[in-house]
Amino acid sequence: KVVDAEAVQGPYACLSYCWGDSRNLQTTKSTLQERRRGISWTSIPKTLQDAIEITRSLGMGHIWIDALCIIQDDDADWRSESARMGHIYANAELTIAATWGSDAQTGIHKNRSETVTVWQRQEFAAASTKTSLGDSPIFARRRFVHDNIGLSPLCQRGWTLQEHILSRRIVHFTEQEAWFACREQDANCECQYGRPVMPMFVRPANVGMIPVTRMWRTIVQNYSYRELTNPSDKLSALAGTAQMLHQKAEEQRLPLGRYLAGLWNKTFRKDLLWFVSRSSACEFRHAERYRAPSWSWASVNGQI
Repeated sequence: KVVDAEAVQGPYACLSYCWGDSRNLQTTKSTLQERRRGISWTSIPKTLQDAIEITRSLGMGHIWIDALCIIQDDDADWRSESARMGHIYANAELTIAATWGSDAQTGIHKNRSETVTVWQRQEFAAASTKTSLGDSPIFARRRFVHDNIGLSPLCQRGWTLQEHILSRRIVHFTEQEAWFACREQDANCECQYGRPVMPMFVRPANVGMIPVTRMWRTIVQNYSYRELTNPSDKLSALAGTAQMLHQKAEEQRLPLGRYLAGLWNKTFRKDLLWFVSRSSACEFRHAERYRAPSWSWASVNGQI
């Protein structure tokens, strides 16, 4: 059932997934009281069922799912909750990412491919004193699973970039395997050794002005390749990330200044140097409805 956030105590999980058909289970003004009384298990889409079961198996009693926790036909509630979304994902114990599924009916789990190669660690002695290979581990594999995450249906959605950046821990369920990442390192089912954290995860300390601004531009570029069901969400879907980055810069006494429709006052002139990719795969056009000034990258539909 749906409960008020004030009633939630202890750790909780978040779900990151593709909605697919908008007629899937949602909370609306007319169904809110019914959702608070309880939700029939059989009416819950497969992806949501799997996420609930994973949450329970990890000993957590609550999970935040946008379709159920935001009143979908209440503009005031949507604005309030979307403004809090960065806080919600940043404070979750874990984000469960239904990475391979294209809609809420697909489910999270998928049978593993029999062709997946198990990673093996092999130590190599340095060939000479001039080499630095030493005993560094080398892992051989036909395709790195993280590449598949970036090409997945989930990672084509605009809103999910913020969900993944702000999450402290995330488990991607891909077509091949489960992939875990946190702010220290990531690992998967086949390679227990782990590797350094992905650069899109924001580390809490010692970020200078250049890394912060470079990180923001990288995020914007990545974001521009993604799709939004509602183009008017262009700035809203990245607002939590901007708020977090501003906070981190303030903590390092490197203020970015005011946030101006996707650009920063402190680096405004450099931020104006964005341009739209002219690749054949890119559809470039100005937004039909006003959502940002013409000098902002958020004013256009196209890859930056």
